[in-house]
Amino acid sequence: EGDIFRVIELAWFDEAAKASLLGFASQHFSQCGHFSWLAPAHDLTYLQFAEDKHYPVALPSMMARVIDPVQAVSALALPMLSRDLLRIGLFDGVIEENNGVFALKAQGGEARLSLTEGPPDVTMDIGAFAQLCFGAYAADDLWLGGRIGVKDARCREMLQRVFPVRKNYINEYF
Repeated sequence: EGDIFRVIELAWFDEAAKASLLGFASQHFSQCGHFSWLAPAHDLTYLQFAEDKHYPVALPSMMARVIDPVQAVSALALPMLSRDLLRIGLFDGVIEENNGVFALKAQGGEARLSLTEGPPDVTMDIGAFAQLCFGAYAADDLWLGGRIGVKDARCREMLQRVFPVRKNYINEYF
């Protein structure tokens, strides 16, 4: 497409096959000069490129919204130890019912969320909560970025355990 070698979909079985496909693309640099591939966010292929002109450009690729935090947590089958309890203060500027303190506790080995009373152990807005639910970012990274507040390291560790980071594949990649 013009001076861009644009890859819409790239799938491979092993590293040798991926190297072959990327080699094919590189053979066209004299014609194109630019390479464009919407790789999954966690893909580290760019680290293999010799020139920094081939490094990625981050583009927003997805939007998500948690409409009902209680339902979101129950649908995810998140692992939680029976002795754990975490009170999460949620703030949502759009859906009033999502504001409040929610107890996160185990039921049958899985995390469940319910409205509760008392001071929160963790505070965040609904956007940060959605990022945890989708596994887009680690709780530690959200904490370091100022997106969540935690009472202590134990609470942060529990968030890390209950909301693991996941590799999300979305239709924009394929």
